[in-house]
This record gives sequence, C-alpha cells and structure tokens, in this order.
Amino acid sequence: MKAISNKLVLIFTLLTFFGLTACTNIPVNDKPDSTMKGYVVQLVATSDMSKAANIKNTFVKEGYKNTTVNSITRSGKKIHRVQIGPFAKKADGEKLLMKMKTRYQKNQYVNNAVVKTIYGK
Repeated sequence: MKAISNKLVLIFTLLTFFGLTACTNIPVNDKPDSTMKGYVVQLVATSDMSKAANIKNTFVKEGYKNTTVNSITRSGKKIHRVQIGPFAKKADGEKLLMKMKTRYQKNQYVNNAVVKTIYGK
C-alpha cells in the first residue's frame, strides 16, 4: 500500500512539474469570496512546487491530514502555499500552531508559520 502511495506522489509531482495538473484544494483567487470564511496555518509559500509537495507530505505523515498545497498566481508568478486547515475560528488555528511550535521546536517552517484567513489577506 505504501509503495502505491509513493508512486502516486511521484506521478502527481511529475504531472504538476510539467503543468498538467493543478494543486488547489481550497479555492483561491485574487478577489476574496465573501461567502468563504475560515483560517489556515500557513507553513510556507514557495515558487518550488516540489518543495511544497515534500513539506505537505511530511506533515501529512506526521498526522496533519488536513495539510494542503494551494497554488496562486501573483504578478505572473506561481506561488505554492502549504497550509493546514481550514479552521472556523482564528483561535483554533493559533492553538494548533502553538502545539506545533512546542512539538517541532527546530522546524523552520513551523517556527515561521502564521495563521491567516483562507485567502491570506
């Protein structure tokens, strides 16, 4: 089962690298939808899709099943955001982030993480 999972991750990563698939799990656009509410813990925003996928997979394996990579385009540049959530209340995201900072004291992504609205505004 794990071998199949690893193969799927590899296939997905290659397809994404060649621009044949999108990696957006939470709808994201440049203008926030007033009906979309919630917060996420954002671990990193990077232009490197492979890096984002690896970070996501690491945290999913650690038990954070609601970790996603959400891709947006800003000024013609693709940005991949690794996020955990969504949470209905900002306090819920902040609570998770504090637990993560205690657990992963040496992890740069956790130490630099922030709680944002779903659209990151």
